[in-house]
Amino acid sequence: MDDVKKTQLYELHKKLEAKFVSFAGYSMPVQYTDGVLKEHLHTRKYSGFFDVSHMGQITVWPKNGKKHELIKCLEYLMPCDLISLPENRQCYSILTNTHGGIIDDIMIANRGTHYHIVVNASQKYADFKHLKEHIADTGDVYLAENKSLIAIQGPMSHKIISEICPDTLKMKFMDQYQTKILANSCLISRSGYTGEDGFEISIDNKNVISLTQNILENENLKPVGLGARDSLRMEAGLCLHGNDLNQQITPPEASLSWSIHKTRR
Repeated sequence: MDDVKKTQLYELHKKLEAKFVSFAGYSMPVQYTDGVLKEHLHTRKYSGFFDVSHMGQITVWPKNGKKHELIKCLEYLMPCDLISLPENRQCYSILTNTHGGIIDDIMIANRGTHYHIVVNASQKYADFKHLKEHIADTGDVYLAENKSLIAIQGPMSHKIISEICPDTLKMKFMDQYQTKILANSCLISRSGYTGEDGFEISIDNKNVISLTQNILENENLKPVGLGARDSLRMEAGLCLHGNDLNQQITPPEASLSWSIHKTRR
């Protein structure tokens, strides 16, 4: 148990009477006092709060400012059109091996000067190593250990977030912006993995507890564990790495041909 990692919100989860499970090397809340079903239904009707800080956040910077060369190397590893991806926009894509097998499914965003990638918790160190090995000549790769990631998902998520961050009023699905929430610098994207409208917020570890406590004061928002996160994902027909995706399966075989951009087919 000493090797099990904890997110910055672990003690807060305990105060909220969460039940924990070991997942991808972390002790994570699987459910709270309401139980998985009520958490699932609350997210669908109102909104749910998710701690997804166990997931990996990777930044990739071009060497010598040569972003076009970096794009070529990244596109060798993932079947997305990064040349056409506008600044402050992100897309779902697949990190592949040399045989086209799926190492991981990811979200990659164009931050202008660099790319920001969110990867699955179980694969983040493997993804980091894979990227470093294949783009070392054109890019610098960093795995953020000082960042937390939280998500607000559900039909009321836009109202909840816009009340404390008016900048989100202008955000469209798959937008990503650097902004401030209650004076805290954050990288916020309008996305998620529940099939609902929602937002994911990357924030410094030192600020995530106070922000979370403030957000959870909203009566329409309840904390949701991994149990309901998984049932919401399945209900929306979204894949899970390790269950539906692995290195022996290609994107078409996983019914993910839609994630291969037209210019890459």
